[in-house]
Amino acid sequence: MTSVASDEAAGAPVAAILMFVAGLFLAATNGAIMKQLTDTLPTVTIIWGRYAVYLLIMLPFALPVYGRSILRPPDMSLQLIRVTLMLVGTWCFVTGVADLVYADAIAILYVYPFVIIALSPLFLGERVSRAAWLCVATGFAGVLTVMRPSLDITGIPALFVLAAGIFLGGHLVATRLLVRAKSPLITSTYTALIITAVTSVVVPFEWQGLSGHQIALVIAMGTVSAASQYLMLMAFSRAPAPVLAPFSYSEIPGAAVIGIIAFSEMPDAIAWFGIAVIVTSGVIIAKLSGSKAQPPRPRQPVP
Repeated sequence: MTSVASDEAAGAPVAAILMFVAGLFLAATNGAIMKQLTDTLPTVTIIWGRYAVYLLIMLPFALPVYGRSILRPPDMSLQLIRVTLMLVGTWCFVTGVADLVYADAIAILYVYPFVIIALSPLFLGERVSRAAWLCVATGFAGVLTVMRPSLDITGIPALFVLAAGIFLGGHLVATRLLVRAKSPLITSTYTALIITAVTSVVVPFEWQGLSGHQIALVIAMGTVSAASQYLMLMAFSRAPAPVLAPFSYSEIPGAAVIGIIAFSEMPDAIAWFGIAVIVTSGVIIAKLSGSKAQPPRPRQPVP
């Protein structure tokens, strides 16, 4: 019996890692769908479609458990800050990704783990080692290598995606504060509800008839987003964050594969070098954080 139990315990992190990586691959797929839709739909319509479908999927799970509590989540001011960061970050990403190689866009977006490290001492009271700060600087240099900053118009899409990564980092810091207080399911559903409501006010002014293909892509976008978040929820319920964190960068090569298949895009040699720097710095930071952390109770992330 003891041997069987230990085998199951050892297998749990492996299953969690596989779920986590699958969830990240779906997240990359979701971003690719958004990029494809930018050719034919306004940005606000894309955002509205994503969160409206996501909300319809989440409500049957959240309503029976929490009822009207979804409309009155804890820490309302922090909830609204989180929603704002998510909405603006998504708008920046959709705006920028349209004119970038997809793998490059995802690599630039991965400035967000370094933003979290930078904000953690101020907002989360977490100490950051000198080695971690060095990795933050190195990782950001990798982001700049992929971006190759330019003052002409060709550099603007990369700046939008960089802004998206910064907003996403702030959004995840707010998420970590909220997760300490209440169920992530409430926060996730409330976020989708507010973003759907806000974008519903603007969508009619930019509305255009959707073809069957566009409707299918919008539904797929929201469904893939929900499946991605579910898999990552399950992963974090089976393994502590430090175990999973180093694998978060698997989304970047996944995005490269998707970019090649969906858009016939291949990052150039300089971009691959920058991607390697970002991934290496991020994995080192994750391992440094994990080595100093006590094994926490499994905790679920908030989409």
